[in-house]
Amino acid sequence: MKRKFNMTGLKECVPVHPSGRLPGILIIAVFLFALLLAGCSGKTNPAADIADTANAANAVESASGAMPSDIPATTAETEASDQPDIWPGDENRIVLKLASTLNPEMMALNALRGFSEEVFRETSGRIDIQIYDSSSLGDQVEYLSGIRQGTVEMCLVSTAALEAIDPHFVIFGMPGLFTSAEKVNRFYESDICRELLDRFRQESGIRSLALFHDGVRNVWLREARVYRAEDFSGLRLRIPAGVRIREKEFQALKAEVVPLPLSDCSAALQSGYIDGLENNVETIVNSDMISQIHYQIKTEHAYSTLLLLINEKALMQIDENDRNILTDCARKYSRTAFEQYMAGQEAAYSQAEKAGIETIVPEEKEQRRIRQLLLSATKEMLEGIFPEGFYEKVDAL
Repeated sequence: MKRKFNMTGLKECVPVHPSGRLPGILIIAVFLFALLLAGCSGKTNPAADIADTANAANAVESASGAMPSDIPATTAETEASDQPDIWPGDENRIVLKLASTLNPEMMALNALRGFSEEVFRETSGRIDIQIYDSSSLGDQVEYLSGIRQGTVEMCLVSTAALEAIDPHFVIFGMPGLFTSAEKVNRFYESDICRELLDRFRQESGIRSLALFHDGVRNVWLREARVYRAEDFSGLRLRIPAGVRIREKEFQALKAEVVPLPLSDCSAALQSGYIDGLENNVETIVNSDMISQIHYQIKTEHAYSTLLLLINEKALMQIDENDRNILTDCARKYSRTAFEQYMAGQEAAYSQAEKAGIETIVPEEKEQRRIRQLLLSATKEMLEGIFPEGFYEKVDAL
């Protein structure tokens, strides 16, 4: 077999076909190696993964002079054939940054990855949604500011945090109002909520695409045991920064509230800076906090929900057909996340139990008393925002 010399006269160690082309098996090997490298990338960016693979394949083809018809079909090529036939150049691709405080193991984040990939595929790569999880673009307050200014195009944010922008969102976090996932869904689909979200879009330039479930919130403590309302007195409890309703709730129980980003909670628990926090079970078991928490106090003081938001100007710059694909996919993966949430709750509580977290359930009379204290402290937040009887109207849904 001949050996080919390059332009500098150095002998290449790769044997070539008499035609001057690289053997097909070598091309396939390089192509598959490129796929492997693309799969190792940690960034949630479907465009980058597919583009890197395509560029590697083009480089091999250019170097060898081989055309696709010369290369035998492979599994990788069969899978690639399912991708769109036409990819836009970077200058024609719309990149949307999506910020979240959640870590990659959370069910909502898993659904958003599927959402991003399907939008990219269905728009033939024209819409590239890049997910920045684990507070990598800041906490909720920071990226809510970013989405209003257009520096962040999308985010997944707690409805409680939206109270800082629009006080009407306080209704989502009212103690005892939403006692089940199904009731939350009914409210989100109601005319009452639709009117609230339309007003929010018009005033802030931010649109809600879909609802995601974060779950029932309880109190999680490092050492202290709580059986009565008085037992909360003096405890240093972390609350999400900028969420006034959580602040009022635990001040009513005479706890010392400590606003902190979620990413700081593990270190704060370990150092003893906080005694605990209020949150949902999935957040606890999918973080380092699971090894530092010893007690769950079953307060069920609120039901936490998340909204997938997008800057209205960023949405409207997208072609109408692609815009419809994006909004339809958002609703589709909201339903997917809900199914995963319902199926995964029991497993999450079981995981907490296996980690040695003891669940303390106050007596029913004391639970009612705690909830009444929380409601009395927060119901005044509805005054001047909603008409009289609004809480009861939502409660009746």
